Amino acid sequence: MQTPHSYRKGIPFFYDKSASEFSRDRYERYDDLVKRQIFIHLTSQLSNAYHAQGILNFVIRNLSLPSGAKVVELGCSVGRLIGSLASVHSEVDFWGLDYSYQLVKAANDFWVQGKDVLVDTTDRGFEARMIQGQTLKNLQFGLAMAEALPFEDQTQDVVLSSFLLERLQNPVIALEEMYRVLKIGGQMIMITPLNFTEAIHWRELYPVDKIRFQLMRIGFDIVKYNDQIMVKEPLDVHGNAIMWKCIGLVCRKLK
Repeated sequence: MQTPHSYRKGIPFFYDKSASEFSRDRYERYDDLVKRQIFIHLTSQLSNAYHAQGILNFVIRNLSLPSGAKVVELGCSVGRLIGSLASVHSEVDFWGLDYSYQLVKAANDFWVQGKDVLVDTTDRGFEARMIQGQTLKNLQFGLAMAEALPFEDQTQDVVLSSFLLERLQNPVIALEEMYRVLKIGGQMIMITPLNFTEAIHWRELYPVDKIRFQLMRIGFDIVKYNDQIMVKEPLDVHGNAIMWKCIGLVCRKLK
């Protein structure tokens, strides 16, 4: 694995993120977006009402994890997906990577350091809640770019991503990186709402057949496709929400 460029409060930086890149990254704004990510992904641990349960279910149903496997999630945010998996697969090594330091620090604090988190979203009508942290020994978090992964070739058994592809500057390069780091026979599981942020990516990767073409060009075998994964993201206590229509892809590296 690549040696980190630096560390910040225990978080390895596999990409030397500049001050200007920090200032441009909206996911470095704690009170604006990180706090919301903690709310929508972690407070549901207190109930059975996780808004992205469809994503979690899709991954769990299709995941193949041999003992001693190595799994990485790209764009892990505050770690709900990778943390949920690590908590029930103690024999597997997990990495969560994200481009946002604030997100991976929040993830590391909660899932690895065992720090309790106070989530105050009273401005949205919800009650403030304290969430109890965990101390998972088989999970690590780091800052990295999906387009330049810090792993050697053919070292990962599974690569996961959700709500990532459409936000990347170079999504095709990221797909090539996923392929590079996977072992022969390894899995790539991706969920995306296809909500691209740049016109060029709409042209290059939409409709979904263009994504499938890129995956097959790279060398992936597409073994499962689901275009009906619905995610209802809550906005406030009144029930206002954003509805995301996602696709899910399960691919294998054949050679």
